[in-house]
Amino acid sequence: MYLEHFGLREEPFRMTPDPTFFFPSKQHRAAIAGLIYLVEFRKGFGILTGGIGTGKTMLCRILLSRLGPDARTALIVHPPRKRRELLQAIVEELEVPCDGQDSSYSLIDRIQQYLIGQLNAGQNVVLIIDEAQHLESGVLEEIRMLSNMETEKEKILQIILVGQEELRDKMATDELRQLRQRVVVNCALEPFSFNDTCDYIQHRIDVAGLPGVELFDLEAIQMIHEFSEGVPRIINAACDRCLLAEFAKRSGRVGSETAQSVLAEFSRLQAPVPAPGAAAMGRKAMTTLKR
Repeated sequence: MYLEHFGLREEPFRMTPDPTFFFPSKQHRAAIAGLIYLVEFRKGFGILTGGIGTGKTMLCRILLSRLGPDARTALIVHPPRKRRELLQAIVEELEVPCDGQDSSYSLIDRIQQYLIGQLNAGQNVVLIIDEAQHLESGVLEEIRMLSNMETEKEKILQIILVGQEELRDKMATDELRQLRQRVVVNCALEPFSFNDTCDYIQHRIDVAGLPGVELFDLEAIQMIHEFSEGVPRIINAACDRCLLAEFAKRSGRVGSETAQSVLAEFSRLQAPVPAPGAAAMGRKAMTTLKR
């Protein structure tokens, strides 16, 4: 709605992980470099963690776009929680011929034979498992067994686990110490600093068609940063709503007044809704206490 008003070519703060808008912050560059090193030098096992909305999915897409033609990739976005089902998902993603009735051991054997064939063909196989924080310890241990597939000189399967901070906590447990010892690259995405937030907002405006044009004043950005706590997904939502609000007022720039109003609305929307009758019950309880 507001694109023509501001002179934008496309929406700068859409919520989908569009690689065109990738913001190469210092930590994101480091994470990309580490994961590419893991894959290209066949180091075997890596982990990428971060809070909700910190850009893990975007980073995975950037990684996939930067791998060479010799990389065969399998991306499992919502991994099954049971051992055999996960192996079946891996087989399907890699397009390995199999029988739907194969046992777990048979599936592992098929994966191993496939990997050997790919190695002989000069291909490097990369397995990325997203939302890995939901996997049980036993399934993660199965992944460790997959990471053991190797020649005398290199790993024949590169595995990257992607998940929220809970994955980091789970990996720190004693029962997963063997898996933890195999981690070569361990990347953690943190929320943006205030300077990062400023650069991030301007970067997306630049890419959307207004290079160098500051659509947000500094005080508005400060409010957005504090409200979002530096989480890119929340920054996007707040900035998009601010531009829409300024469009409605036919204003050309987002100021602190608009930011304050929009963020107050977000706060109301995010507040928990009391159960029916909760207010009356609370008043009754307070009356009882006073007696």
